[in-house]
Amino acid sequence: MSASVRAWASSRPDSDGGAVPGRGPGPGGDRLGRAGGRGRRGPPVAMRHRALGVLAIALVADGRGPEGLARLAFLPAAPAEVPRKDTDTLAMRGMARNLAEDLTGAIADLSAAAARHRAGVPLRSPSLCLAHLALAEWRAGSWDDAVVHAELAVSLARDADRAWEFAVVHYVAAVVPALRGEWDVAGTQVEMALDAARATGAPRAIGVAATAEASPTRRTRAAPRRSRSTPPTG
Repeated sequence: MSASVRAWASSRPDSDGGAVPGRGPGPGGDRLGRAGGRGRRGPPVAMRHRALGVLAIALVADGRGPEGLARLAFLPAAPAEVPRKDTDTLAMRGMARNLAEDLTGAIADLSAAAARHRAGVPLRSPSLCLAHLALAEWRAGSWDDAVVHAELAVSLARDADRAWEFAVVHYVAAVVPALRGEWDVAGTQVEMALDAARATGAPRAIGVAATAEASPTRRTRAAPRRSRSTPPTG
């Protein structure tokens, strides 16, 4: 782990705010138990907003970018003005913007969400927030920042034992090293993505790992083991 990663990690909260699957992001969160007694009033606002965030990401991924982002039009345009309770939704807007190739908007949203988490605001998935931030920064040409945030994503996912995210964060951590020709670093990350996919069997993890396995990262790392008489194959 690099010095910059250690510095960031040492200043962040030791937990994700006590998040429990199916419940709010820790004390003072959704309080689903209380909401259960108010069924006619519907779920809490923050929960509805997160659901819209998931829908926005799905629509953008389906090629319906404007429609997806329109679902989050209720959020203030400036990330700093988004209410604290909507920090998860802010991160989701950043992910949706990343998929929609609005890199400036994605970096602004995801950086703000990551900074809030570092200051103690709980996020359901800080590791995925940082992984998407790293991808946006890589595509925007900020490779050094992308490396730092990709390493942080791996660290947070591992610290929280979020095994279903390992394939994603390790794949992201392989991208910039591969482009820089750091084949041992990149290849190790790809192998860890593959191991995670095999361990979880989750369709998304398998898809990510398959992409990583087919990438130049894996093929180039294997190149020195070829016989000199055997030409490269693609």
